Amino acid sequence: MVFIRLRDYLGNQAQELRTYNNVYALLKIATSPGDLASITLGPLIEKGPTAEHFHFDSGARLSFSITLRDS
Repeated sequence: MVFIRLRDYLGNQAQELRTYNNVYALLKIATSPGDLASITLGPLIEKGPTAEHFHFDSGARLSFSITLRDS
């Protein structure tokens, strides 16, 4: 549910900003035993601009990683 909401939100932002961001390719989810899920977008270590970032019209870029546990 969180993954879908993030994907939809970022997709809407890309349309509003009129920037090309392929949210379906950028946003990734991985699951592991113990009901953990990891959602990532972009590189985990900052090394400058890449195509893996979510780009804003201002030139800013976004990358993140979050881990969720089902309760």
